Amino acid sequence: STRERIKVNLKRRFWKKRLEQLGTFQSPNTDQKYVYFPLHLQPEASTMVKAPLYMHLPDVIRMVSKSLPMNFELYVKEHPALYKYKSRSIRYYREISELPNTTLIHPSVDSHSLIKEAEMVTTVTGTAGLEAALYKKPVITFGNPNYDKLSQVYTAEDPAQLAALVSQAINN
Repeated sequence: STRERIKVNLKRRFWKKRLEQLGTFQSPNTDQKYVYFPLHLQPEASTMVKAPLYMHLPDVIRMVSKSLPMNFELYVKEHPALYKYKSRSIRYYREISELPNTTLIHPSVDSHSLIKEAEMVTTVTGTAGLEAALYKKPVITFGNPNYDKLSQVYTAEDPAQLAALVSQAINN
């Protein structure tokens, strides 16, 4: 009904306004060395089928954050479609933004620009990994995407070895 659509639109606007007031999302600092992690649409097969152990993205982001070299930042960007339709809670974003060396980037920032300037891209199984590989950037995946045979794509099989894998990917 029209009344229900208006109600949903008002909730969405309030939610976005609240995220802005909280300063949830930042602009990237391209002078900073960073690794890029785009959030996935969820639910979707890329996380549920191809990487079921890595469905809770804040846990994956926490592992990546802890595995980065000291002078690196982790840029996490919300999927524009999810931002448009409001499906994650403010608490979800807070869980990510409170991690050390982790910055939530505004969903309107161009992903290709972030990929081009990144030292590396990490993703569970997303197409940003393929895009990064095409830009000759190292990629770490946590699942088995259909591009994982490319030479600059590394698969994180053991969380305990992630820091070594990050170092290997960045230095190669």
